Amino acid sequence: MKKNLLYSTMKWEMQRKDIKKNIDKNSSYITQGLHFILGNLNNDKSDIIYEYNSLAFEYYNIANKSYFATEDVEAFKGYYYLSAKAIEMCFILYEKGLRSRFDRENNDIESNLAGRAQADCALLAGEVELALHLATRNSVIGNLILRDYGAAKKYIDVEKENDKNFKEMLLSIIEGSDKNLEAGLRNRIVTIRKEARYEFTDIDRFGLTILKLAKMRGMSCDIHVAELPLILLEDTPIDKTKWVLPVPERVQVILEQ
Repeated sequence: MKKNLLYSTMKWEMQRKDIKKNIDKNSSYITQGLHFILGNLNNDKSDIIYEYNSLAFEYYNIANKSYFATEDVEAFKGYYYLSAKAIEMCFILYEKGLRSRFDRENNDIESNLAGRAQADCALLAGEVELALHLATRNSVIGNLILRDYGAAKKYIDVEKENDKNFKEMLLSIIEGSDKNLEAGLRNRIVTIRKEARYEFTDIDRFGLTILKLAKMRGMSCDIHVAELPLILLEDTPIDKTKWVLPVPERVQVILEQ
């Protein structure tokens, strides 16, 4: 008989309480790192692609910590949307000929052009077209979005090659196996909680992506844990007039060329 997973852990609740306490002391506690990146973005001498990449990572962190503390669904989706849009901007600028030290040092921008960088953030924000644009058809996730399960299976071996559990969950969606999906998610949560003894507990972005893709396939999985808030899978649209990616004048000039 399988052991039921607790909804949350003691560390989760302690961290939640700590974040709320910091927000009470400083309302901009979660977003304070954003001001530094936006300042760099507006600096004419800064590395534009690098700063947008940093912005994407910061928006993602803000989304998770914000939901962790306040359970604000729109804020979660809004910040995930901005994270995806920031990566999309990296790709657009790259295609216009810009390069960055980020790319020269790590080759991440170029390699991500053929990958699925932040496609999951777009998907969880409810932006399916943006998710597909970022993932491309040359990926498992791109083809799962298109519900082309035969094509998705062809790309399974290049998807997160060092993460056996993630690949198994993707295969469970391709094969439509609710049982294997649940087993994979349970194993993932157990692993995450073991790792959380040494690091920050977080919303499981990749687990949520798996559940979203499974839901799109018509599958179901009854797993209720704090790391996978099922309310975030609901198709709740965001007000895009409130969630706008900053585009400085110098970037606008490049986009118009």
